[in-house]
Amino acid sequence: MKKVLLSFVFVVAASAAFAQLSGGIRLGMNLANQKAEALGVSVSADSKVGLLGGLYLTANLSDKIAVQPELLYSSMGSKSGDISDAFGYLHIPILLRYNINENFNLHAGPQIGLLLSAKSDGQDIKDQFKGTDFGASLGAGVDFGKFNGGLRYYLGLSNISDIDTQGIPGLGDISFKNTSFQIYLGYKLFGGE
Repeated sequence: MKKVLLSFVFVVAASAAFAQLSGGIRLGMNLANQKAEALGVSVSADSKVGLLGGLYLTANLSDKIAVQPELLYSSMGSKSGDISDAFGYLHIPILLRYNINENFNLHAGPQIGLLLSAKSDGQDIKDQFKGTDFGASLGAGVDFGKFNGGLRYYLGLSNISDIDTQGIPGLGDISFKNTSFQIYLGYKLFGGE
């Protein structure tokens, strides 16, 4: 976790050295899901609505290009019938942002997630999942003065399962991957208009 936080600080510091900075807070929601795969069969449960919130920094390298690191709490998981799985992550996306004009942008980049909690119907299952999740985010945003908003899709690329299936003949490995549609609103606390 120290390496991840140091990397985040390095990206922010390097961006700050060469760019015009702005930053603020974000609050929104995830429409999260998990894709499970075992024995070559993929299954997706029902989506789960969760909280998304945190801080962002935008480092404009030019009128068109910016680097946008974020530090977000993200509630992920899924639902299957009456069973609800709730995962809490500290997500750190580092996005390359293309400003179409002064109001609209497209952004994409890698995202790492640090697992804070994992529960299934209130029971702690954190020991069955890896401590990190790695994926990619792709989205579009709008900026109007101090306010901003956006829509984003997160695709988990790494298997977050840490379930040991060695003692179960014929089962093979189990794979779980996070996905999420995110919608958010933000408020700029500092930086240019």
